[in-house]
Amino acid sequence: MGLTTNEWIDLLGSTASVIVAFATLYTVLELKAQRRDAHRPEITPVRQLVEGKKPVGGPPWPWLTNWREPDVSKPSGDSAGIDYRIRLHNIGSGPAKNVTLTWDYPLGKLIQQINQVCQKGNQDFHIESEPDEFFISIKSIGGEKDGSFNRAMNMLSQKEYILPSSVEQQPSGISLPLAFILLNSICASLPGKTDLVLAVLEEVGKIGLRIEHYDMLDIKYINSFQCRIDYHRISSDAFFGVLRFDRA
Repeated sequence: MGLTTNEWIDLLGSTASVIVAFATLYTVLELKAQRRDAHRPEITPVRQLVEGKKPVGGPPWPWLTNWREPDVSKPSGDSAGIDYRIRLHNIGSGPAKNVTLTWDYPLGKLIQQINQVCQKGNQDFHIESEPDEFFISIKSIGGEKDGSFNRAMNMLSQKEYILPSSVEQQPSGISLPLAFILLNSICASLPGKTDLVLAVLEEVGKIGLRIEHYDMLDIKYINSFQCRIDYHRISSDAFFGVLRFDRA
């Protein structure tokens, strides 16, 4: 038995109500997504050049610890010495707040590898560290020259806000961890670039970066990068390379 006219009308009315409800829900979700995208930040580091030279009037070590960004009229934070800064751009559409940057660097493992290379190469120093505090002590085997970099390794940085690049064209800068700068400087300064030295230098030149931040709607975002130095030229007096960031 078929449906009566009134039953067809009721059925069509119910179907239309369902369609309207779904259309309304879709519209609400679309507006919510557009509102979220309008506030969405995206923090990313950028590739930049790096040059290391021996310090002038600094510690009595022959390492290339004077870092700077060459051929740049206004390097971020006037990068020089052991405070080399990378640039962060917010290429999103909204500001980022409560930005936390965490570096991942296997300090103990890398120090052990460098010490093994130094021992095989008859170098007159070895490196010691305080893993809980990220301090490095550098001591000569003979005990004549002992030195310590009594500064934290800067493995965590925080910024209250990073505005979009469309609003703030000057990028925000953060310092590379001191451990990364020191170990790369030491390893690049070792004489006789054997396969073992180059292999350790490749491992020393990699560091992980995790960027956590919120948008103005308190939505949380997490991005991870693999940072590394591609060395293009190394001599006893200087090195030159490219610092690059790949999404992890």
